[in-house]
Amino acid sequence: MGPKYFNGFSWDRITREERLFCAELFFHIRKDPQDFVALLQRKAHLPSVPVGQWDTSYEVCFYRDFIRRFPPKDEHRYSLKRTFDIAMFGESTIIIIEAKAAEMFSSKQAESFGRDLEHIVRLLKSKVDIYFVALASTRYFDNFEKHGRSSALKAFDSRHLTWEAVEGHYPDVPLFKRACEVYKSAAVTK
Repeated sequence: MGPKYFNGFSWDRITREERLFCAELFFHIRKDPQDFVALLQRKAHLPSVPVGQWDTSYEVCFYRDFIRRFPPKDEHRYSLKRTFDIAMFGESTIIIIEAKAAEMFSSKQAESFGRDLEHIVRLLKSKVDIYFVALASTRYFDNFEKHGRSSALKAFDSRHLTWEAVEGHYPDVPLFKRACEVYKSAAVTK
């Protein structure tokens, strides 16, 4: 039960903030990353990836932190403020999850993911498979053709995970139910 000034609701029942949802998801992924990878394979069309250790993080400022540790000669070409909602780093695989709750994906973001693919490969200088996964509500994906932004999901190559699938996988986490609820399908003009 929340405070009186929230009419008895807890903040978890009010928020629409995807960073909070992603933080919660991160802590659950971290307990058993391979279990989450299996969920991605079942629900998000992720191809089979090698089993092994995973480093997982959220709000990953990849370029800033990687370049600080391993400075390249051309560091000016990378956006030091670029962040990924959740990233999973395996031995030869990187899974980057971009999440939306109340908002829509944009075509501009899709262009950024195209550059990210090139930039990460260039920085790592080794063979690594990189997969981008879009995480949003079922309602978002169901209404994408009607209200979506043409190329906004192109970078994800049909790898879509729903908050409802996450909620089903972690049924004891009420915050994931909230993540399912906050998207309202409506046309956005931009």
